[in-house]
Formats: sequence, structure tokens, C-alpha cells
Amino acid sequence: MWNSIANKLKLAKSLSFVEWLYILLAWLFLLWYFLYLKWGSFDFLISSASADLQNARFTPFARRLHRLVELASRLHLLPMTCLPRSLTLQRLLALRGISSLLRIGVARVSAGVQAHAWVEVAGVPMGEADDVAEKFSLLEHVPSHSVYEFTP
Repeated sequence: MWNSIANKLKLAKSLSFVEWLYILLAWLFLLWYFLYLKWGSFDFLISSASADLQNARFTPFARRLHRLVELASRLHLLPMTCLPRSLTLQRLLALRGISSLLRIGVARVSAGVQAHAWVEVAGVPMGEADDVAEKFSLLEHVPSHSVYEFTP
């Protein structure tokens, strides 16, 4: 137990103030998407889509941001699945002007069907194995948004 607390304190000390702000922002977006996916619709995701720009220079920043979103999801009070985490990452990337694709796929497993969502920047899946798109049949890809339009 003490070892776990010491590791968490070490992690907390290693993060910069800006990284903590990203974690806070990610935590709030995670809550928003969690609640919106419960009571809203998927249509808002594709209402104002833009094309994905293939620019690999943003992948290191996107990977770091992915790790911060994952940390925020572990610190969250609610259980966060891959879809709110991916939506949050895509939104934070869009706030920095980085285009990305939200990928949603399904795969047959022995227990039925498994679904998964992830984000790609310049064709590179963030926080996933490079062959993740081969393991799942893609249902939809949602380009990043410059502006979200909410219509009730």
C-alpha cells in the first residue's frame, strides 16, 4: 500500500503545471462525454467534420496527451470506457489545432462481439498496437472537429 502511494506521489511530482491543467481539462471532458453518451446522440460527432491532415510531427505530443487522458480516466469517479477517452483525446487535440481520426471498430470474440474506439494522428493509433485496425472491423471514422454544433 505504501509503495503504491509513494509511486503516485512520485508521478504527481514529475508532472508539470501545464500537464496537470490538461489532466483537469481531460477529467471534465471525460465527464461531459460520459454523460452525453448516456443521454445524447452520436450525430453531434459527425455534424461538423473536417478532413484529417497527415502530419506526423504532432504524434509525440499526441502520445503524451493520450497518457494524460489515460491518467485522468484512472482518477475519475466514474468508469471511463474507450469511447469517452477517445472523444476526450480527440477534443483536446482539436483544441491545439491537431487533426485526428476517431476510429470505432468491432470484432467477433468467443463471448459475442467486442467494440473498441481509438484515435489516430497521421495514421498512427495513439496508445494502441499498430495493428489495432486489423483486429477490428471499422464501423466509422470520425475526423476531428474545429467546431462542435449542439442541436437538441
